[in-house]
Amino acid sequence: MSKSESARRDPAERGRILQLVLSLILFAGFAILLFVPNTAYYDNTFLELLLQILKGSFIGNAALKAALFVIVIAYAVLLVCTVAAFFCRRVAALAFNALKTLILLAAFAFFAIALIGNYGLNVIDIFYSKNTILAINSLSLAILFGLLALAVLSFTAHRAYAVVKVLFVCFSVSFFFLERQAFVENYSLFDLFGSLQLADSALGTATRIVFQVLAWATLVNFGLAVLTLVLPRNNPLDTLRADVLFVIALAALALLGAYAGFSDLLGFPGTIGFGILALAQLLFAHAFALLEHFRRKRAAMQAVPAPTEEPSSEEETHLPDPAMQASIDELLQTERRALRLQAERGYADAPIADTFYDSLTPAEREEFDRLFVRMPDENGLPPYRVGGDNRDFFRKAFIYLGKFRDEISDGLLRKLYDYSERL
Repeated sequence: MSKSESARRDPAERGRILQLVLSLILFAGFAILLFVPNTAYYDNTFLELLLQILKGSFIGNAALKAALFVIVIAYAVLLVCTVAAFFCRRVAALAFNALKTLILLAAFAFFAIALIGNYGLNVIDIFYSKNTILAINSLSLAILFGLLALAVLSFTAHRAYAVVKVLFVCFSVSFFFLERQAFVENYSLFDLFGSLQLADSALGTATRIVFQVLAWATLVNFGLAVLTLVLPRNNPLDTLRADVLFVIALAALALLGAYAGFSDLLGFPGTIGFGILALAQLLFAHAFALLEHFRRKRAAMQAVPAPTEEPSSEEETHLPDPAMQASIDELLQTERRALRLQAERGYADAPIADTFYDSLTPAEREEFDRLFVRMPDENGLPPYRVGGDNRDFFRKAFIYLGKFRDEISDGLLRKLYDYSERL
C-alpha cells in the first residue's frame, strides 16, 4: 500500500496531515502580519517596530518595549512549534498549533494593553472603525486571525461541540459592548482599569476596589473563554468562571446601590447590563454542563451490556467461576510462554505477545495506546500493560466507561467488549 493510499484510509494520518496544513497556514498568516503597516497607533509595521526595539531607537514607555520583546519571543515559539509539529502525531501537532496561537494572541493583547496605558487610548480607538467596523491595522488583524485560528482548531478537536465553545467566547465578548455606558458615577468599563476617584470613605474604597476587580475579571473571563476553545470537552472552567463573574457582578450591584442609592441604580445602565449578561452566561454554562452530564450518563448506560443472567448467590457475585478462571490463566500462560520463547531466542526487544493487543489494527492500536497504555494510574482504572496481567483492567474497563466513552471509537469499543466477554 502506498503512503498516499494509507493516508486516505487511516483517519489518524488524515488528522495529522490536516494539523500540519493548519500549522503552515498559521505560520504564514502571522508572518505576513509582520509586514502590514499601521499598528493602531504607530504608522510602522510590526517588523519595523521590532527592528527599532532591537536597535534601541524605539520611542515608547517600558511596558511597550517589554511588549515588543514578548512579541519577538512569541515569533520564536511560532517557528519552533511549526517545525516540531512535523515530528509528532495528530494530538501533539494539534497541541503545538494551539500553543503557538495562544502565545501570539497573548503577546499581541499585551501590546494592546501597553498601547492603551502609554497613550491614553481605549479599545475603540484600536479596534473600531466607522467605515469597516473592525479597524484595519496589523494589531486588530493579528488578534482576529488568532481568534479565528483557535476556533478552527477547536472544530478539528471537538467537531460539532466546538459551536458551544464559540458561543461561550461570544458571551465573554458581549460584556465589552457596554463600554460606553456608565458603571459608577461617570466611569465607563475601560475607565475602571485606571484610577477611580470616589468618595473618601470605607464604602467608597470598597466600591472602587470591587469595580476595578469587575473590570479585570471581564478581561480574565474573555481570556479563559478563548483558552477553553482548545481545552478538552469535559472541563469545569466554563461554569467556574461564569459563577465567579456573576458573584462579582452581584457584589458590584449591591455596593453601587449602597454608594449611589438603590433608587438611582437605573442611572447606571453599564452595571445593570453587566449583571444581566453575567446571569445569562451563568445559565448558559450550567445548562450545557447539565446536558453534558446526562449525555455522558446515557452513553455509559447504552455502552454497558445488560447481564445475560442473574447471579444465584452472593458468592457468584464476587468470586470468579472456576472454569472461567482456568480459561483466563491458560490465555495468560500462552502469552507468557511466547515471551519466554522470545527471550530464549535472543529477541528481548521483540514485541511482547499479547492476544488482545495484537488483534488491533494500527489505527486502533494508536488509539488504545493514547487512551489506556499511556494513561495515568488514577481514577480506579489501571493502565494497560502490554503482555502483562491485565485482568484487573478488563474487569474495571466498563465500570469506568463514562470517563473515555467520548473519545473511543465504536470499533475499538466492540473489540474491548468482545475480549472482556471471552474473559
